[in-house]
Amino acid sequence: MKIRTCIVFLSILIILLAGSCSKPPPGDIDRPYEELGEELVKFLVSEDYPSAVKKFDSVMKIALPAKKLKAAWKEQEKQFGKFISIEGVEKKPFKKYMIVAVKTKFQKTSGETTYLDVRLTYTAKKQVAGLFFVPSSGPKDFEELEYINRDSFSEEEITFGFTGWELPGVLTIPKDGAKFSVVILVHGSGPNDKDETIGPNKPFKDIAWGLATKGIAVFRYDKRTLVHGGKLTKVIHEFTVMEETVLDVVEAVKVLKEHDKIDPENIFILGHSLGGMMIPKISEITNIPKGYIIMAGTIRKIEDILIEQVEYISLLDGEIDATEKVGIQKTKDQIKEIKEIQKTKKTKSPQIILGASNKYWIHFDDYDICKSAKAIHKPVYIIQGERDYQVTMKDFQLWKDCLKGMENFSYKSYPGLNHLFIFGKEKSTPEEYSKVGHVQEVLIEDLSDWIKSQK
Repeated sequence: MKIRTCIVFLSILIILLAGSCSKPPPGDIDRPYEELGEELVKFLVSEDYPSAVKKFDSVMKIALPAKKLKAAWKEQEKQFGKFISIEGVEKKPFKKYMIVAVKTKFQKTSGETTYLDVRLTYTAKKQVAGLFFVPSSGPKDFEELEYINRDSFSEEEITFGFTGWELPGVLTIPKDGAKFSVVILVHGSGPNDKDETIGPNKPFKDIAWGLATKGIAVFRYDKRTLVHGGKLTKVIHEFTVMEETVLDVVEAVKVLKEHDKIDPENIFILGHSLGGMMIPKISEITNIPKGYIIMAGTIRKIEDILIEQVEYISLLDGEIDATEKVGIQKTKDQIKEIKEIQKTKKTKSPQIILGASNKYWIHFDDYDICKSAKAIHKPVYIIQGERDYQVTMKDFQLWKDCLKGMENFSYKSYPGLNHLFIFGKEKSTPEEYSKVGHVQEVLIEDLSDWIKSQK
């Protein structure tokens, strides 16, 4: 067998590039965006990758030539099965770009129907400046849960952030009351949207709507690597986790502190995965939050966790074949390069490894999560899914070992929950992220109880 297509903890950047000085193909400037999007997907389906690349802007042509585009599309076919049809096309303007989502339907050999959004970022010249693949739940939405009362809250769109790097966010506000405690949700690695959408699952939406039903406001937003991916590729050698995550969280805190519906004395930050790892760093920069929640975070280095993930996935069928051995060794070689960069603090002639440049890896290596966590004296709630293969119970225990004797930290683990805090009975696999699930109700209740107990 081959290594499965998977969503790993270290999916730092997906190609999302912007900017062009080349000319669009003749006639494209007068064609509708929807038509151009459908055409590009048809090029992929027919394996006419050179024609697809002709639709790219100059930066994308370098970043994603025909050979790499083919590999990316074949990965989608491996995961989702045989292409069946285009189900529809949606477009949405964003600043000077147009985001086009071509909704496609696939079928696995088992007969299971799957859905994939091919998202394209178009320039004003109607050239493709960004491309990424987002699994979707298909034509049916799934927003109603027993622990959610949609009539008990409203939502307000808020744009915030640094000049030139503004981000769109949503504040979910309970209707019954005046000033509310608020939780800011901080994503894992990769270009996540405000719902932290992974396949058909939206764990941040579940948490936001669940807590709002219980009288707690929640703020969630699209991540910088999603909104400004094109700009980031131009400064990638100066890019660190501060720009990826930390700085925008601090800006969100400032905005919410001044909001007329928010109690400024009861602002909490919840970090998931990478976001959880960065909670100690966030606490160093702002003293405004009342407390913190770490969901599936770790004090270990992210490059070290990646090896465990790859080996776990390779062993799911009980053996590691020759192809998988090659993949594992390639990952180990890349991590060896990262370790050498960190050891020598090499910044000259930087290289891109696992989606990030030298400065990113050096900065992360200098971050002692355990030491920083010990400096937190506000309440911290650390929670962990016991079925999580990306951040494991080993990592949960490491927090306890590191913070032994510190009474402001409390802990809870949940049997059956995976990295997204969705329940399952079988061994956790990457494939389960493509199946519809929801954050378990007991987690929503525990979060609500803990936040309210801090008042």
